[in-house]
Amino acid sequence: MKKIRKEFLDNGFCVLKNIFPAQSLEKVRNDIHTTIDLCANELNCSRADYLKNVSRWVDPSPLTRDIYPLFSDYFKSIAVALIGHEVQMTKVNLISKSPYATNPIPCHQDIAYSGNNAYQFSLWLALQDVSLEDGNLEFLPGSQLEPIAPAIDFWQPNFKDEMHSSSRWQQNYAALPVKAGDIIAFESRVWHRSAANKSNCYRFALVSRWSSLDYVPPINIPEKQDVEFGMWNCGELTTQLLRRGLFYCFNTNVGDDLEEMIVAWQENLSKK
Repeated sequence: MKKIRKEFLDNGFCVLKNIFPAQSLEKVRNDIHTTIDLCANELNCSRADYLKNVSRWVDPSPLTRDIYPLFSDYFKSIAVALIGHEVQMTKVNLISKSPYATNPIPCHQDIAYSGNNAYQFSLWLALQDVSLEDGNLEFLPGSQLEPIAPAIDFWQPNFKDEMHSSSRWQQNYAALPVKAGDIIAFESRVWHRSAANKSNCYRFALVSRWSSLDYVPPINIPEKQDVEFGMWNCGELTTQLLRRGLFYCFNTNVGDDLEEMIVAWQENLSKK
């Protein structure tokens, strides 16, 4: 573990291999698929439509409720061994890439998105083999020592992943294919991304976020930068546009329910 800890401190990430037997994860994957189908049925939609819109489940959720307890003690012992201090868990996510959601996640630093509840590092457990075609993680070694950049809004219409296209990234990044049962540990300040899923296979990862008990978050986490339309304001702006459009185009007034607005638009547009 001493060698792994040095790699983690120097690079901002490391891989802990064969933490869980690969065969022990088959039931976990089957349970995930069963619960996804249940969630889709509850919403009266297809699995495809559900997974086009949902790719992350924050605990507590139907997909993490029964899964995370199977791993919680192991995660904690690994976190303590990695940093040599007692730790506390901040949150847990189940993250997917699927045949219905294959896009890459652009380069970013996790800490820029968690200013109100900053954590120190993550443990990313691969629930199946992740090749270079399956949406593997990529990192920029040593970048955890750099200043924290403002949170990047991936959803703004004209977004370009400038870090990924830079010569610095292309010449220095580390791609990490892993096996089922491997854990990738990475610092919350390190620059990283997930590549596109080109295989059309499912890729699930159980990710827990940790801090040592004496962790003091940086005081220089920048405020997020406002954009005209993006992940932080798209819901509110879309609702406003739909409501105002119904009034000015069709003289129709509706409440604040987004589904009601969409139905009203469909009904008005279908009239001859």
